[in-house]
Amino acid sequence: WLKEKGFTVEAIPYAEIAKQEGLLRCSTLPLERE
Repeated sequence: WLKEKGFTVEAIPYAEIAKQEGLLRCSTLPLERE
């Protein structure tokens, strides 16, 4: 639904990130910060 609202969405193959012990949170930025 982000594409429908005009956002650019980049698909990331998380199978490779998991091999390096990466986490979803490490590869994304919060939309809102304090």
